[in-house]
Amino acid sequence: MKKTVALILAACLSLTLFAGCNNSAGGGDVKYLDNYKTTFSTSIDTLNPFVIGGTAVYDFIANTMDSLVETDNYGRYIPSLAESWETNDDLTVWTFKIREGQYFIDYTGQKTEYEITAASWVESLRYA
Repeated sequence: MKKTVALILAACLSLTLFAGCNNSAGGGDVKYLDNYKTTFSTSIDTLNPFVIGGTAVYDFIANTMDSLVETDNYGRYIPSLAESWETNDDLTVWTFKIREGQYFIDYTGQKTEYEITAASWVESLRYA
């Protein structure tokens, strides 16, 4: 039974690959797509995480920006730009130890002269 299913899947894959090839009759040239398509249904209007509206945009922003903490594969909080954190007993005061030597990155992917400090996080919370 397993061999039959594997054979059917292999045949379907072969047909799909064969049908997907667009070779010209004589030279064997492959025609490439003229358009680039993404999984986003609309364009990304802003990278400001405080004013986004859709989950696709949020997924993009979440994969391009770091935060103080992140979640691992199991949903547990782990340090990111914060080395560690602590709270008081009633969880009203949170203290983060910011990782040193982290800099902002510009639109070209190059490190800027601006280091990420505690003041950077305070300013972002004021903005929010």
